Amino acid sequence: MSKVKMQKDIKALYVSACDKRTNNVCEGYHSRMNNRMHRNHPNIWCFIRFLQNEEKWFECVSIQWAGGATRKKNTRTTMTQHRINTLYNRHANNVISTSELLMGLSHLVAKKAK
Repeated sequence: MSKVKMQKDIKALYVSACDKRTNNVCEGYHSRMNNRMHRNHPNIWCFIRFLQNEEKWFECVSIQWAGGATRKKNTRTTMTQHRINTLYNRHANNVISTSELLMGLSHLVAKKAK
């Protein structure tokens, strides 16, 4: 493999500019699947029943989305994101220093961990 090809492949791994930077969607689905099957190693019939129920669930959700329904936003998450955006805007406008930005972000994380 050439050095240029390797550098392009490595750059593809950087996710800082992507909207979704983790595999939380996959992990969430896997967790839901485990909870709905009620066992770690189901037999084939349980798995088929799960897939049939998933198809019904997805059909209902897609009909709701087609009708204009949206997911309710979590108030706590929205408020936390607003605080983070405010800190970054203040830093971008040179109202606060980098150390003050980091201190503010650390307070948000510490507050959430309690």
